[in-house]
Amino acid sequence: MLYDVKLTDEERSRLAGLVGRSLKVITANTWSAEIRCPDFSLNIEPEEVATPDHEHPLADVERPKVLAGSSSRLLKDIEYIVAEDLGCVIAVNIFRVLVSFSPCTRGPAIKLRKGGEIPEWIEFGWIYHKPSEREQAIQEISGTQALVDLEIGFELVTRKCPSIVFYTIGFFIGVSVGALPREEEWVELGVFTRHGLCGDTGA
Repeated sequence: MLYDVKLTDEERSRLAGLVGRSLKVITANTWSAEIRCPDFSLNIEPEEVATPDHEHPLADVERPKVLAGSSSRLLKDIEYIVAEDLGCVIAVNIFRVLVSFSPCTRGPAIKLRKGGEIPEWIEFGWIYHKPSEREQAIQEISGTQALVDLEIGFELVTRKCPSIVFYTIGFFIGVSVGALPREEEWVELGVFTRHGLCGDTGA
């Protein structure tokens, strides 16, 4: 079964609204990030999307959710500045990956010293598929297993900075300024595609 986990049309429109605006500051906290222009702000939060199959009934993935306005006031005390005065936004790009899930590994229940028990657990990971293998993966995997076409992040290009990437790390938002987040497996393995959303994408 093939799942499409992507930005909504409304979210795409919000990102497109950044083009031509001056990017004044990017802030983050322990969970989300915020993009601030003089007259426009976007809050980026992780959104969990269920992508189950027979072997992985609890499987899910996370995508960045683009909301209009500022983040919760409850988080203002712990936010910090990631970058500021980044110049005019000239392009927005979207990053996509294609993933399936590894076979489940079961672990035994663990008894605690003071009573109680941690129940048996099930663990599995993501398997990334190369863009060149996309059609083959869809034909071979999606019939019996979950295959997820996931928009895992997006990139802003400004007059002063060639790359500002917002992406999900589990149920958190990461921000990488100046380059791709090379510590992330999908970047390290080169298993992503970059699609121009709007502006001077170089396409």
